[in-house]
Amino acid sequence: MRISRKLGLYGLMRKTLFKNGTDNTELTGGWVTQAIKPNPDSGNATKPTVTWNTDSVTVMQSPSYRTGVLRTVNAIDLTPYSKLRVQRTVTKGDDGYVYFQTWEKDAAAKANTIQDCLVTSNSGVVTDSNLRYATSDISNVTGEHYICIYVASGTANASTTVYNIYLER
Repeated sequence: MRISRKLGLYGLMRKTLFKNGTDNTELTGGWVTQAIKPNPDSGNATKPTVTWNTDSVTVMQSPSYRTGVLRTVNAIDLTPYSKLRVQRTVTKGDDGYVYFQTWEKDAAAKANTIQDCLVTSNSGVVTDSNLRYATSDISNVTGEHYICIYVASGTANASTTVYNIYLER
């Protein structure tokens, strides 16, 4: 057992956004899909399909080079945190992508592409669909940002099933 858990500091060091199918709506405001291209010359901006399961959420894009995100409704102050951690499985074709990102609050509202608002991105490189953690270093990120799950398909479906999302100090 970690010392932080023994001393009761665990909750102070970690802020849960989503855990085993339960959203921390007080913090996130819920989640919304958004169609967005990675850059002006690629992809078909398409809102992903979202399935809310009892213990997780699945975000999927069908084939044909479609791109979009599931993101928090509220921008969250990331200043006190050093890591964004996501526990998930990933299923993707050879040319699909899944990223966990933070977006600038002010830029996201008027963004036409991900390049316009992206602050951090982590694919948490996965070669199989086993349950894994993706961790993004956000220690240099300050201010309010959206937390995003970006899914891009290629010639096959691309999807991720997320079980936990939290911020660590």
